[in-house]
Amino acid sequence: MSSTRVLKVANQPALSIGFTMADRKTSSSAGARKTFKPRRGRPTAAQASAITGAILNAARELFLRHGFEAASMDAIARQAGVPRSTLYKRFADKATLLEAVVQERIARWATLGTHIKPPGRPAELDQRLENQLKSVLAWFADDEVRAFTRLALGTGEGARLVSQVLRDVGYAAVVSNIEADIRAWSQEAGEAVKDPHSVAVVLMSMLTGWIAARPPDEPIPRKEANTFVDRAVELLVSGRQGW
Repeated sequence: MSSTRVLKVANQPALSIGFTMADRKTSSSAGARKTFKPRRGRPTAAQASAITGAILNAARELFLRHGFEAASMDAIARQAGVPRSTLYKRFADKATLLEAVVQERIARWATLGTHIKPPGRPAELDQRLENQLKSVLAWFADDEVRAFTRLALGTGEGARLVSQVLRDVGYAAVVSNIEADIRAWSQEAGEAVKDPHSVAVVLMSMLTGWIAARPPDEPIPRKEANTFVDRAVELLVSGRQGW
């Protein structure tokens, strides 16, 4: 595909994720495959939603199992238990379907660990930033997230599309969350912050660089992750004094 696909995500939830590395079920278990059992007549809103969900679940499973290029629209329709015509009415092509799958999973991943995230915001800036980075690490520790990340690191149109959606939706939302936390702290503490967006980008670059340097199939130990987050925030907040 030669043209750049413009992503429009309506009502995309901000990524606000708690930090948990152990004793946690992966998000993939919540997305177990469901096939739609068709009924005669025009589908109700609930039935239409079930059809779309079955298609997205089937597509996700086949994309991760076989790769974007090898997973055909015919196979996805069979896996979902819907006619090809129904599939194409909802998703004009495989690229559009892949984008929808990744966007739907990002919304799902945003809920990871929210039940353990402490209410409110800490008063200190460093604690706020540490909480944000640990939330992101909880996201990257999830098996399904890592599977999509590996898919994005491949070659071909599928890898490019997954990488684009992860960047334009997931990464952008995390940066926005960090920036918002910095702005909120600045107002509450009465401390001027010249460019909170660039600070958020630098923090995310430090974190994603650290993750990218790790073997893709190697788990992220909680203690090691905490140590990295604490050190990264210390260096950014204290500047040269933290050397």
